[in-house]
Amino acid sequence: MPLKFSELGYQWTIREGSPPMGSVEGSNPDFAEALRSADRAIEKFTEHELASWVVSRLNYFVGGSLEVEGDEFAHDTNEFGYKIKVVDTNRRMIAHGGVVVYENRIAFAAVNTHNANLQDLFVQLLVESPSDLAKIEIRVRTPETKRYRVYGWDGYHLAR
Repeated sequence: MPLKFSELGYQWTIREGSPPMGSVEGSNPDFAEALRSADRAIEKFTEHELASWVVSRLNYFVGGSLEVEGDEFAHDTNEFGYKIKVVDTNRRMIAHGGVVVYENRIAFAAVNTHNANLQDLFVQLLVESPSDLAKIEIRVRTPETKRYRVYGWDGYHLAR
């Protein structure tokens, strides 16, 4: 069941999954660069801390219910992500895309829309109040080793 919230004058929908077909990953700047340059509080985060922070911010926006979309992932491709759709107050599609957490980086991809640059809008959403986080633990099972990577925030520290 998709999770919904309203922010920045838009209705946002998040659900587990990869960006829609035809999505293109932002490259100038890439997602991690865009986040780091948008706020000094996160500019020194490692890739893993940045991914943990993004997951914790998303969990904050959905009132702590992001785990409903899954708290343990074991995809063959060794990543997890969330599809994101944004509509305006008239329910007109603004943009859709998704954020994906890989073992060594976090990326954002969106369908090329004329209505909005979704990466910029998503970065704006995330950095608006960077300290507003909600506790969460997401575990990802690495197929080769059968070990887990953990992402999230325990109320005191980001998962590293």
